[in-house]
Amino acid sequence: MGRDVVVVGGGLAGLAAATALGRAGRDVTVLEAAGRLGGRAATELRDGFALNLGPHALYLGGAGIRVLRGLGVDPPGGSPDLSRAAMLFEGALHPGLFTARGLATSRLLGLGERAAVAAFLARLPRARLDGLGGVTEADWLDGCRLPGRARLVAETLVRVAAYSDAPGLLAADAAAGQVARSLRGVRYVHGGWARIVDALRRRAVEAGVRIRTGVRVDAVGSDGGRPVVALAGGGEVPGDGGVVVAAGGPRALARLTGTAPRQAVAARAAVLDVALRRWPSSAPGFVVGLDTPIYLSNHSASARLGPGAVVHVAAYLGPGAAADRGQLERVLDLAAPGWRDDLVRARFLPDLTVASAVPLAAEGGLAGRPDAEVAGLPGVTAAGDWVGPEGLLADASLASAQRAAAALLRPAPGPPAPRGDRRAAPHRGGGLGGGATG
Repeated sequence: MGRDVVVVGGGLAGLAAATALGRAGRDVTVLEAAGRLGGRAATELRDGFALNLGPHALYLGGAGIRVLRGLGVDPPGGSPDLSRAAMLFEGALHPGLFTARGLATSRLLGLGERAAVAAFLARLPRARLDGLGGVTEADWLDGCRLPGRARLVAETLVRVAAYSDAPGLLAADAAAGQVARSLRGVRYVHGGWARIVDALRRRAVEAGVRIRTGVRVDAVGSDGGRPVVALAGGGEVPGDGGVVVAAGGPRALARLTGTAPRQAVAARAAVLDVALRRWPSSAPGFVVGLDTPIYLSNHSASARLGPGAVVHVAAYLGPGAAADRGQLERVLDLAAPGWRDDLVRARFLPDLTVASAVPLAAEGGLAGRPDAEVAGLPGVTAAGDWVGPEGLLADASLASAQRAAAALLRPAPGPPAPRGDRRAAPHRGGGLGGGATG
């Protein structure tokens, strides 16, 4: 089999997989349907401001930053200051609960509720998650027996960390693991997530990867065991060394490969991104809803994103929920009255897909997600935020890219050795090369 590899999709997963394969000596071509790279990691640059597609955070304890560093990418940025965070409860703002002092002095919670939250957070980093894949977030929290508003705090932490409001569907292993990961901190990236995309593109090009944008793939199949990539409008691209499908979610993979689609519940959000000339020094830079699935963060307080303030307001949309721009604007009114006087640009995204598919308890949670290798199509692998047993969001995308590349780098099994032949069996370990960790 040849060494030509085709990567379908030029987002984080596609670029990371392509870079790893290129460093391993494969001849790699990335095909991206859009006119630009990045997918949901794209950043819009207007009036000197860098606006991500809604709030984006890089988890410092997650797989994503591990994979990026292994590929020579460590995007600079800063972590949010939570000492002046606020909680939205019953239509009013209250001092936040995101520091030890804030939790200890909160008037939102009684003494027993504060103690319960503290104990819950202390247990999470050491919690065993392997038995929680088939348990929903709601049932897991029921078992934690958190009193009163302590339960609301736990639900809020899951929403913010997992970008999801589906407690009756989301698997508890994903929920608990993501909250524990968030306790290790996050990074808002200077210049927006386009900086990560640009750095990955440079690493890919350095590894010899060819990148073609504006090229739409019609189908990915197999011809006598040889992967075939058919382009829309005719023509094929050689993929004798394998194919990585890193575009879209489960439905996109099913459409391209002709395989049966998996059940999928996307994580969705309604987002209001605003660029402001200034953000009042008295205004909280971080707000989350305790009794409503709302989030606000002034990302420019931690990252260099323009001449003023870039603030993201989001409502996590549960299954069937609809957007309400007025609700998001009212949160801004509470946090920074008069913000409209300093408005430079606003962008409303009423139904943003945050993740292609949340890990469902009904499918076994993280362990129940599909692995990189596509069944029935030898040499075809998948990568994305819904693939593989590790992480959520960008963490899952980058971890699955690593697994997809590793699967294509494994030597094909040779014929059985004759009886009595003492030659060593073929090495099956594979690897990504270039310093990427497994």
